[in-house]
Amino acid sequence: MAQVRTAGEVDAAVASGRVAAFLTLEGASPMEGELGYLERLHEDGVRMVTLCWNGRNALASGHETCDGLSALGRRAVRRMGELGMVVDASHLNDEGFADLLACSDAPFVASHSNSRAVCGHPRNLTDDQFRAIVERGGLVGLNYFRAFVTERAAADGAMVAGRPTPEVSFDELAAHVEHFLDLGGEDAIALGSDYDGSEVPDWLDSCQRLPAFHERMAARFGDELCEKVFFSNARDFFLRTLG
Repeated sequence: MAQVRTAGEVDAAVASGRVAAFLTLEGASPMEGELGYLERLHEDGVRMVTLCWNGRNALASGHETCDGLSALGRRAVRRMGELGMVVDASHLNDEGFADLLACSDAPFVASHSNSRAVCGHPRNLTDDQFRAIVERGGLVGLNYFRAFVTERAAADGAMVAGRPTPEVSFDELAAHVEHFLDLGGEDAIALGSDYDGSEVPDWLDSCQRLPAFHERMAARFGDELCEKVFFSNARDFFLRTLG
């Protein structure tokens, strides 16, 4: 594995047979109102920042709140564009997503978000939001978290009750891919996983399960699309956007 900071380093790492990895920050709470923190993050190699988590911080608000981007958040988005950093819209509420579209024309990602038309959880993307990402040349990462895959799992109340969320099937996860494809997302879909502490399907509970997942995806969608979702869509996006 090689830490990369630029588009050229991505290709060099891949050509040498290594995994190209760049640093990201989920939730900009560490900024605490200080825009200069972005420069320090960039110097340290961070190339993508999720503006918030589920709640509110100095920049933005997540799906559990109803505020959009703050004035500082808008400034941060513009500064990230100047630095060559990618904005991650996952966790943003609808108001914040609209504000992001209004204050920047740059391509951006929703690194781990599914389709709200398939599973009506507010953490997922509406059709219009997905189309906006596609139109900007952005990227959407498929999320394996059970409660974001099916309304059955989301409505179960398991997380509140402290018990496991119901299992979800391959077909239920693949339904999000199918819907995104119907919206013209062939070149915008990638893998988002959300392995960090989330309840994911037992059949996809670690990276070791990815070869079997790849096989099932290829059987369902074909080798060409599978290669895009598993690799080239993400590679091509970051080749276009990393400074």
